[in-house]
Amino acid sequence: MGDVALEKFGAAAPFLRKSDMERLEAQTRPFDIKRACFVVDPEVEFVKGTIQSRDGDKVTAETEKGKVVTVKDTEVHPQNPPKFDKIEDMAMFTFLHEPAVLFNLKERYAASMIYCTTMKLFLLTEARRGVKLLEQRKASDSIKGIRKYERRIKELTYQTEEDKKNLHRLQDLVDKLQLKVKSYKRSAEEAEEQSNSNLGKFRKLQHELDEAEERADIAESQVNKMRAKSRDAGGKKGHDEE
Repeated sequence: MGDVALEKFGAAAPFLRKSDMERLEAQTRPFDIKRACFVVDPEVEFVKGTIQSRDGDKVTAETEKGKVVTVKDTEVHPQNPPKFDKIEDMAMFTFLHEPAVLFNLKERYAASMIYCTTMKLFLLTEARRGVKLLEQRKASDSIKGIRKYERRIKELTYQTEEDKKNLHRLQDLVDKLQLKVKSYKRSAEEAEEQSNSNLGKFRKLQHELDEAEERADIAESQVNKMRAKSRDAGGKKGHDEE
């Protein structure tokens, strides 16, 4: 679907996919499919990285943050080529796995490209068209032709089942992402509640401190008055003795 085909969507076009120019720029950026990867990270789960070396089941990679890590090969996932950046149909990915889906959703959300589709509708349409053609030509087609269309239907059915599996995987990933978002939101609310509680305690302590300072000032004033009276009384007594 190029820019011309997207024109029918009007103002919604930028939210469906990137322009031809943006896709061309993405495809021309440097990319090494053998080294570009996603690496498991203890803080943010996955980060982009570049494979430096392999040793058995160990992989050494440099993350986009400049950190060099050595992890198991099962904790390293390949990146998809640039032509798939922010793609709306993730079933087309060369490598369909959790970090690829999460980063694609994250980048599409950041670019306000919030809609994703799959090939399910296309595959079902193709299957129905194949069945219709088979029925129309059944009387005149040879056994070979019939078998050809039956094989095509089986292939389309298989592709549809695979797409359903991909949809289930995507749904599982979305559910996990939603749970994580809820968890982060709950943590933020708890942190805000704790902050408000601490602020209330601080204000209470500040008020008590102000009251203590005020009482200290009053006590100091009273002591000064008593000292002044004592000096006055002592001076008067000395004068009387003279």
